[in-house]
Amino acid sequence: MKFRFESENVPEWDIVLRANITQVEADKFFEFISDYEQPVLQITDRLNGRHVRIYMHDIVAIQVQKNNLQIETSTDTYEIRSTLASFMAKLDKYFVQVSRSSAIQLRLLKEVKIVWGNAVAVLAGGKEVEISRRYLSSLKAQLEELRYD
Repeated sequence: MKFRFESENVPEWDIVLRANITQVEADKFFEFISDYEQPVLQITDRLNGRHVRIYMHDIVAIQVQKNNLQIETSTDTYEIRSTLASFMAKLDKYFVQVSRSSAIQLRLLKEVKIVWGNAVAVLAGGKEVEISRRYLSSLKAQLEELRYD
């Protein structure tokens, strides 16, 4: 595999792929490259009133706390006023709801373990989030879908 970079004064990237591969393989490569630019969410943290930019790939889990959402990253926890459904609509395909009040990022899912008959998602950094039986099948389906992506 060879890589070549040419510096030009253009406003956007222009990537050309020359290879003996199928269009499907090329499309997967371009999707991977386009995912490199991670979306940023701008929120107002209710805990201290700060306006914060959160990179989507930094979000570990989202949990409902009374009328607020708690957004957990690897370094901080933020609180916003929103419903889980409306916040989930802003996220990409790597986020899945695992209970009525919780969602996780699948890229950070390390394992699903059973504790006293209940499924628990173990995320990077050791964070554990309970998975309700009602959402377990949709979690499995989404993991299967991403496996073949």
